[in-house]
Amino acid sequence: MPARVTSPRVKRLRRKQSKIYNEIRGLDREIGRLRKDLGLGRGRRNPSVAPLRRPNARRLNELTVKDAIVKLLKERRRPMHYKEITEILLEEGRYRTRSKNFLSTVAITIMRDRRLKKVKPGVYALRKGAKVS
Repeated sequence: MPARVTSPRVKRLRRKQSKIYNEIRGLDREIGRLRKDLGLGRGRRNPSVAPLRRPNARRLNELTVKDAIVKLLKERRRPMHYKEITEILLEEGRYRTRSKNFLSTVAITIMRDRRLKKVKPGVYALRKGAKVS
């Protein structure tokens, strides 16, 4: 096998490339630390792909939708239809939202929450021993 021969220019360019890669890695680490300090999490590698979300500093509610639903059902002590649950959450101010499709959000949340069980179509009740987180 013949010995690999590289020109001085190729060696110089490879060294330059290596320096640039190291500089990029250092910048990536610095960006990661800043994102962590701002509470933005790891995010994507390429920020130009998707816009960054702001940290949730202005949260509208203390409880999550799941916990608000469980708390409501616990207080009412009876099975309720998801439309009725949605109306009560919004009318009584138990959960504030800017969502345009909050009814769908509540319906999907109820179906996925294991603390709730389906009694009739669209009607849900608490399982025994369900706790509000």
